[in-house]
Amino acid sequence: CLKPWGYAMSYGLRSGPGQRQMAGEKNISDRRPYDERRLLASESRRGLLADLSVGMRINLLIALAFGALAALGGSYLAGERRLDASLEHLVERDTARDLAVGVEALAFRMQQDTKSFLLGQDSTAATRYQARAAKVAAMLGRLRAGPSGKELNTHVDTVNDGMLQHAAQFRRVMEAGKSSTALA
Repeated sequence: CLKPWGYAMSYGLRSGPGQRQMAGEKNISDRRPYDERRLLASESRRGLLADLSVGMRINLLIALAFGALAALGGSYLAGERRLDASLEHLVERDTARDLAVGVEALAFRMQQDTKSFLLGQDSTAATRYQARAAKVAAMLGRLRAGPSGKELNTHVDTVNDGMLQHAAQFRRVMEAGKSSTALA
């Protein structure tokens, strides 16, 4: 049993939401002529640069490419400067670290020279000690004078003071050893 509107709807003769319009029906909302509607539709699809000539568009594209190239070159140069500064800072830190390791190694050898002198009264150990103490003082001076020395001044001063006290104490021990051997 068909309802009266079932036949008409199955062939698209009646329009409603989601259905096709009938063949002769027009959209009442836009009563402009067809050519004017097509012209308006094509103008709305035209881009921002539609009024410019092709040559002007190409020139604009070239100018944008040069601008992008300049920005890329500027960022490259800025990165290169930062990289150079970082590399210089790294070299300074490596130099400071090498000097600190050298001071530590010489301090250990000075301690061995002190033990050798105290246990065996070895005069060559005393001269080695004094030569190494001079090297340590020179290395600490280079460490203090270096570019990163300002940051390390307190540490360098502490190590330098300790080395000076140790060298003074060693001289007193040497003098006491010489005076004891002179008495014997």
